[in-house]
Amino acid sequence: MGTACLSALVILGSLLLLLVIVLAAISLMWQLFARGSGWSALAQRYPADAGFVGPTLTGQTVQVGMVRYRRCVTVGIHPDGLYLAAQPGLPLLPRNPALQIPWSEFHHAQETRLYWRRAEQLVVGAPRVASITFLFELYQRFERYLTQL
Repeated sequence: MGTACLSALVILGSLLLLLVIVLAAISLMWQLFARGSGWSALAQRYPADAGFVGPTLTGQTVQVGMVRYRRCVTVGIHPDGLYLAAQPGLPLLPRNPALQIPWSEFHHAQETRLYWRRAEQLVVGAPRVASITFLFELYQRFERYLTQL
């Protein structure tokens, strides 16, 4: 094997190693965001037992705690509760556990802004587990189920 071929293999191996390191770092960040935002706490208390059956809205922007999940959340609206599933931008990365939150667990709606647009922030759980902020257009789609607010 010539030096040019050996150099090409070293470069290719280095690039592959760099790709693995970057994917691992992104995966770690995604998991840290889930913990820091409150998504993990929500998943422990409100796990979705199975996939959502019914129409869903994909590519939604939702803020959980201080972390914004931009255009990567699937939302399912059902008379029993709200289904949320977040998928990172890269299919190789692990997903956050899907959530199925009963309507009775949403409390204290407050108008706010998300990306300079009108939004509603809701507290989930009593005592509080996390807060979730929805763009107003999305919030309007399920507002009728929030009879306890």
